[in-house]
Amino acid sequence: MLVDNKKSIILSIAKAICIPLIIWYGLVLYYAPRAIMGWPTNSRLPDSAIVVSYKIIDPVFNPEEAGIYLWVIPREKEKSLSLNPKDIVKIVTTGIPRAYKIPFSMADKEKMLTEGKKIGRGSVLTFNRMKKGEGSTGSETRGHLDDIRFKRIDMHEVLPK
Repeated sequence: MLVDNKKSIILSIAKAICIPLIIWYGLVLYYAPRAIMGWPTNSRLPDSAIVVSYKIIDPVFNPEEAGIYLWVIPREKEKSLSLNPKDIVKIVTTGIPRAYKIPFSMADKEKMLTEGKKIGRGSVLTFNRMKKGEGSTGSETRGHLDDIRFKRIDMHEVLPK
C-alpha cells in the first residue's frame, strides 16, 4: 500500500514537470517555422544588419509582388539565455540571412538604388537604424527606409594584410 502511494506521488510529480515542458516545446515549434521560412517577412527590419542583396519590383510591372526585398544578416547586440520561445528561435537563427519585404515607395526605391551601388567587390553594405530626431525631416514622402543609415565597409581596409 505504501509502495503504491509513493509510485503515485512520483507519477504526479513527473506529470507536473512534463505538462509545462510540453506546452513550452509546443510554443517553440509554433514560432520556429515563422523565423526560418524561406519567404520574406513583413516584420520590421532589425536595428543593425549587413545587406547581402536586394531586389526592387516596381508595381508597374508586377503589382501583386511589388516591393523592395532585402536579404540581410542581423547583427545581434548580445545573446542571453531566455526561456521565451521567441528568444530561443532568435538565438538559433542568428547569422543566417533573412528576407524582408518593404512596401514599395518611390523614396525607398531611390534610396535603395543609390545605396545599392555601393555593394561591390571587396565591400559590404551595412545599416543602422537612426535614433528618433536624427536625420530625416518630417516630409510627406516618408518611406520605410528613412530612419536607416547605410554605410559601405571596404573589406580590403578592414582585414589584416
